[in-house]
Amino acid sequence: MWMTTNFLKLNSEKTELIVMCSKSIRSTLTLPDLMTGDCLIPPSDKARNLGFIFDSSLRAESQVSKVCKTAFYNIRNISQVRRFLNVEFAATLVQSCVLSHLDYFNALLYGIPKRLINQLQRYQIQLPNW
Repeated sequence: MWMTTNFLKLNSEKTELIVMCSKSIRSTLTLPDLMTGDCLIPPSDKARNLGFIFDSSLRAESQVSKVCKTAFYNIRNISQVRRFLNVEFAATLVQSCVLSHLDYFNALLYGIPKRLINQLQRYQIQLPNW
């Protein structure tokens, strides 16, 4: 009703339903689909908000995996063209394409397991010293 009053429409393709709780509680729950107007929204284990991937148990494994894949991809691409770049431009590319992704949302990663932190730090260590 609030959305209709404010002339808003729900985009069913971008709307996700997630319940955040421990795995033990989640295994006992039977989550029904959510019906909003004429949109049926099934529950999901992961949801994206402003680019951050939240999982139902707030472990951030999907987010760390996505960031590591992006860092690897960008490091590989930069290394393929490095010989054509001067040091300053290469450093700018690394800052904008790799380090910015590693730093993005790092405040939301507070309290994640050490193994996930190690995965992220591996890409900081792998950066070539240009």
